[in-house]
Amino acid sequence: MKQDRPTLCLACLACLAFLACLAFLAGEASAMQPPHKANQAQQQAEATPALEAPAPAPEAKPTETQGEKPESMPEALDRRYRFSKRFQSEFDVFGGDYLGDEWYNTWDVGGRYYFHINNTFAVGAEYFYSPLRVDSSGDFGKSINTNTTHTINAQVMISNDAAFRSGNSIIECDLFLTLGGGTMQINRSWKYLIEIGGGMKVYMPIPWLAVRFDVASYLHPTPKPTGNSFNADLAINAGVSFLLPVHKVSDDNKPK
Repeated sequence: MKQDRPTLCLACLACLAFLACLAFLAGEASAMQPPHKANQAQQQAEATPALEAPAPAPEAKPTETQGEKPESMPEALDRRYRFSKRFQSEFDVFGGDYLGDEWYNTWDVGGRYYFHINNTFAVGAEYFYSPLRVDSSGDFGKSINTNTTHTINAQVMISNDAAFRSGNSIIECDLFLTLGGGTMQINRSWKYLIEIGGGMKVYMPIPWLAVRFDVASYLHPTPKPTGNSFNADLAINAGVSFLLPVHKVSDDNKPK
């Protein structure tokens, strides 16, 4: 076995020498190749156009929403399109249902006047009449000398522009709050009164006409044989409003 080791080493050296000869011969053959053949691959590479790089994407132009002003207000809520209430007088005629703490459900009728300082604030006065319907067998009923009440109060009205859809039309309206104070005659006795109310005023196609709906609470003392009681009455009314003069909106003031 020891004598076979030199033989194996010689065989390995012979294989390595054979492989080296093959590599040398292959290199020589490549070096002896004619120039036109040697450069054939390079010429073909130069003749073949390189793949064009994809065109750069166009720069994103600012969209209309970038830097765009907020969407314009609908015309029905834009005061440049609505009729102005500034320095306008409003005359109301109304009637409805009146429920008193100390008497039965009854009706009322009356009128109001407002002077609009601007599109939001107005000052005015209100008067209405209402009959008394009481239980004649009770202490309060037995003390009644007259079955009528009269109410007079001054008010501040705060309005806010609004609109609603009716079919294919947009109807302009106002939502408003009223705060007032005055006096009320009950059984020929005048007592102080506080009014808190609100409602909606719907504008008609005729610019000087509107329909108004109100709900108001009237806080007042009521004279009774045993002493005054503090009561909160409720009135639900509807009426018409006449707005004069009519301030038209000029097309020149409308936004372009």
